[in-house]
Amino acid sequence: MARPIGSIGLGMVSSGSELGKFIRVRWIKLGLTQVEAAKLGGISKGEWSELETGKRLNINARCIAGFSMALRCEPSRLEALAPKRRRPEPKNELGKFIRARREKLGLTEAEFARKLKVGSSRVYKLELCSRYISFQSVSRLAGALQLQPQVLLKFTNKNAKAAGNGLGELVRARRRELLLSQSDLAKELGVSKAYVSLIELGAMHLNQSDYLLERLAQVLKLDVATLKSLIPKRKANKVKEEIRQSALGKFFTVRRLKLGFSQREIERRAGLPAQSVHRVETDKPVSAELLYKVAEALECKIPLAQ
Repeated sequence: MARPIGSIGLGMVSSGSELGKFIRVRWIKLGLTQVEAAKLGGISKGEWSELETGKRLNINARCIAGFSMALRCEPSRLEALAPKRRRPEPKNELGKFIRARREKLGLTEAEFARKLKVGSSRVYKLELCSRYISFQSVSRLAGALQLQPQVLLKFTNKNAKAAGNGLGELVRARRRELLLSQSDLAKELGVSKAYVSLIELGAMHLNQSDYLLERLAQVLKLDVATLKSLIPKRKANKVKEEIRQSALGKFFTVRRLKLGFSQREIERRAGLPAQSVHRVETDKPVSAELLYKVAEALECKIPLAQ
């Protein structure tokens, strides 16, 4: 039995937007109830009602597709009637910088998101909520903004502890210039990330004759003499003691790097707990058994003291 036209849409809350008015007129014209129209579009009754009355203004792609199917109209018609959301202005320097650059390139949020391979909501948060970016995201963000990565370094995390001395400051600054994370540098040096962190914080003393110092200069593309000049001076008796103790640690470090192993790989080969090789190479007190296990993993003999 046909439904009386006069009974459709009576007694409902008035539509609060042009989109809502269009939706209501359309389903009434098609002879549907609101429930029937919502079911056809795969949209919940509550969601449909909120968009129709204007209680909810934001309409997403899923709802546009559902309304288009139920109301037999083009999605572009619905998009044209949807209220335009006014984006709040960024309040921090990072957000202002990203939005200004994005708009200068003529990129919408959606286009920028596709270049970053993230969702639009991530771009929204990046422009309005983020104060800093992670060091690992610098290259990808710079590529999307068509900038040199170094331009964005000033926006990387500022919560890092201050470098402990001139050497640590130079190592950190140069590492960032080369877009290397602490993990990247640690891998190149064959040490742990914690070891690199200690160098930057000034808590790890490097010996001027240390092979690791030469390797650090190579990786960071610096003059080894510059690094040596920044090593803090120590008391004479401690320096002499360090020179006597450093020979064995240096031997193991050179041997391991020559074989292309990281400290953790040697520990796994020898069945040793983490930081064992680090203790050996930095001349911490260790047992003879540990020394022999490391030597066996490195396929070498422990050199005799001179």
